[in-house]
Amino acid sequence: MAELNAKLEQSAREVVELNSVKARAQAESAEHGRQIEEAESQINQLTKLKQTMNKQLEEAKASLEEESRLRAKFQSEARNFQVFISSF
Repeated sequence: MAELNAKLEQSAREVVELNSVKARAQAESAEHGRQIEEAESQINQLTKLKQTMNKQLEEAKASLEEESRLRAKFQSEARNFQVFISSF
């Protein structure tokens, strides 16, 4: 009988230990899930930032092209004006 009681107590301790391990594993799983959600959120923020930066880059390129075009036009007009002035 004492041997059965000892086995029963040992089994009860093992159940408690297994429940503790299970609880720790569930807590770790929940923490990992939270970390994954946080990482996904950061990825989404970075993706939006990248899109914004790409849009700004394209706008800057277009602006630079327009400025270059206008500069070339003004330089041409200035040369034409100088030729016109020098012909007097």
